[in-house]
Amino acid sequence: MPTNSAHLSPAEGDNFSSKGLGRAQWLVLSNGLDAGGRSATDVAVDVLAVLVLGVGADRMGVLMTLSGLGFLFFGVPIGIMVDRSLSPALLAAAGIAKAALLSTLVLAWALDALTFFHLAAVMGLLGVLTVLAETTQTTLVPRVVPPAHVPRLAARLESADAALGLIVPAAAGLAVAKLGSGPVLALSAAFLLTAGLVAFKVRMISPAQHKRTDTGTADAEAALSRWARFWRDAVEGWSVLRSAPALWLLTLSGTASNLGMSLFVPVEAVWILTDLRMGPEFLGFQLTAGSAGALAVAAIASKCISALGDRGCILTGSFGCAAAVGLHLMAYIDSSHAAVYLLAGSALWGFMVVLNNITQATVFARACPEGTLGRVTALRRMLTRGAVPFGTLAGGAVGAAFGTWWALLGWQAFAVLSLVLTGMTFRHLVAAPTRA
Repeated sequence: MPTNSAHLSPAEGDNFSSKGLGRAQWLVLSNGLDAGGRSATDVAVDVLAVLVLGVGADRMGVLMTLSGLGFLFFGVPIGIMVDRSLSPALLAAAGIAKAALLSTLVLAWALDALTFFHLAAVMGLLGVLTVLAETTQTTLVPRVVPPAHVPRLAARLESADAALGLIVPAAAGLAVAKLGSGPVLALSAAFLLTAGLVAFKVRMISPAQHKRTDTGTADAEAALSRWARFWRDAVEGWSVLRSAPALWLLTLSGTASNLGMSLFVPVEAVWILTDLRMGPEFLGFQLTAGSAGALAVAAIASKCISALGDRGCILTGSFGCAAAVGLHLMAYIDSSHAAVYLLAGSALWGFMVVLNNITQATVFARACPEGTLGRVTALRRMLTRGAVPFGTLAGGAVGAAFGTWWALLGWQAFAVLSLVLTGMTFRHLVAAPTRA
């Protein structure tokens, strides 16, 4: 686990800008385009489900559950595959496949033949491809720049996410209001296709695959069955995650945070579009507010880490997320000013989540031994994202049976639990192992 002394010096930052980014720029661009496609998809799918198909909170919970099952069931196999066969081609294939899936929705919308089951199937498959894309991207970061430049590249990736996320959601919301969901889904598919094609340009530092920490002899490797190798790799990633208390506690904190947020996700679009009657464009403005917060912190992430340290940034991020949920609660209590509270809550949430993400990305990249980052990332996301399907299913049921207020209260309770777990990492961060 890195301490403050491991952060970039000014000289290292200059070297990254002039040389390192030349190799990483295609990864940054691909990530930004993917983020733009995902942002537009979020707006279009919400409106398509609620206003076109008439989906309520319970079935929105089902859609969100299906989109999160990929992390639960495919996270570990995909992580092992990425570690064994890391290549930008995996990232490219994920982007192209996501574009193809969205194209089927566009065609069904144009023919007035879209059904809930079609939308549900696409959401489930998109979830699996998202696991592949995010795991590959995370594992590529320390392979396209030297280790000392990982924090800066992580900040650049978040900046690219936020920059397009600042523009696309608002534009998508306005476009949906004027043109409908179909054209916006077509735009999303174009973004994702371009992201996949750009990923082909990414180049790693060395074409040779990193050695694993337990390679063994060729004869022993050949004697292992495919399943034996699978379980051995999975156990190795689990051992790395569990052996470092800070990594484990941060994983539990992320799980609690995502579980709480997922309780609210199924009722959010229904609440805004039908109860508050704010219109599709507000969904876009809300996502834009979140991206504005994310872009702001990405621009100053290095300074924040230098001033607060890893522990300070992670704790600040968790505390800010809990406060952002409180603003959503205020939007429910004072519905006449709901728009102000929701936009402020989204901006604060985006700022604090990205501050947390940048710091934790650096912590995990440096703490994991060579050749294990993909597996550790996949296992971590299996827990943090794997909790989402259960949360969305429960949130949809709670929202349909008891209303939005109880879903919001659940989100607040889990945000506080996440903050407590984050505080417990303090004494472990400095003593955690650093990457060799």
